[in-house]
Amino acid sequence: MKAIILSIGDELISGSTVNTNATIIANCFLQAGINVIKIITIGDNEYDIIHELDKSSTLADYVVISGGLGPTHDDITKNVAAKYFNSNLKLNNDAFERIKKRFKHLGREMDSSNNSQAILPHNAEIIPNDNGTAQGMIFKKNQTKYFFIPGVPYEMKIMMQKNILPVLIKESNRKITQIVIHTFEIGESNLFSLLKDWINKNNDLTIAFLPHYTGVDIKITAKSDQNDFSQALQELKEIARHYIFGYDDDTMENIIGNLLQSKKMTLSVAESCTGGRISNLFTNIPGSSNYFMYGVTTYSNESKKCILKVKQTTLDSFGAVSEQTAGEMAEGVRLITGCDIGISTTGIAGPTGGTDEKPVGTLCVGISIFGEVKTYKFCFNINRDANKIIFSQFALNKLRMELINR
Repeated sequence: MKAIILSIGDELISGSTVNTNATIIANCFLQAGINVIKIITIGDNEYDIIHELDKSSTLADYVVISGGLGPTHDDITKNVAAKYFNSNLKLNNDAFERIKKRFKHLGREMDSSNNSQAILPHNAEIIPNDNGTAQGMIFKKNQTKYFFIPGVPYEMKIMMQKNILPVLIKESNRKITQIVIHTFEIGESNLFSLLKDWINKNNDLTIAFLPHYTGVDIKITAKSDQNDFSQALQELKEIARHYIFGYDDDTMENIIGNLLQSKKMTLSVAESCTGGRISNLFTNIPGSSNYFMYGVTTYSNESKKCILKVKQTTLDSFGAVSEQTAGEMAEGVRLITGCDIGISTTGIAGPTGGTDEKPVGTLCVGISIFGEVKTYKFCFNINRDANKIIFSQFALNKLRMELINR
């Protein structure tokens, strides 16, 4: 079975908005064992939309169209769909009541422009939207099924996973087994060299390397008619065991949170160069207040001294970016908060501020566990934003390893 993804919006072709929807939609098709043969992006133009809908009917079993279902003048997708599928636009009472109920729940007056969201093609199967006002629609023409969904990423994702993916899985009658393995502290080329023999041995599996700032993911896909690949997976885990930190939806901060809870330990963070990013990662996790107690950004030398009690002699002798300062920061935040663990970051994110001795990209991390302090130094430079992301991940990985080894 084949699928096409059609993304609609002037903001997508102008470059002002990144098309993240296509990635999520494609992954849903993958889970259902359906091959995506094209991902097409067009603007809010009637001729282009009709042209792509017409062409898709000869190529694909499924077409998902996202975007252009809003209440403003440039949202033309619904009207074009009605024209293409020979439909009359009528008030859908169920949709109207859903929209009214949503505005009431939000404590807001329903604007007249939102009434149009309940005017829908009479011959469409409506997909209810409980997270917005744009309703989804399903049409069928010849042998092709068309799913029209909102372009708002949050609404789109829930509709795909809740309403559309189950249909795709049922109708495709295929199962794709997939696992994503997360690695850190090894580059893509080195990881490939490490696994080259394993890859050649398991050529019946689809294996992809997905590098990003915080590591390299290995995506392994097997079709339902293939043999169980648990043995192959176990062999991979053994080969790359020093670099693997998680699987599928795992994140470094979630893994650390689980370790802290299982060990009944608490954590506080003192950040300089990462600017609160580590604290943000932990507080994004529901229930993290069980173990994450305190986060402070001590960016200046004065704040390091006044809040964390870093010694002036340490700053004078070694500088703010040093393992010695990082160690005192970690111990300082642990002591002032009464936590079991303190972790710190201090470094040079760039693009300026580096020296020959401490170039841009230098990071020092301190970890204090019950007063036992360890420090680490790292240097890797891309750009300021990327450096802060990588710095945070490096610090978290060192903490993860410390917790695992205790």
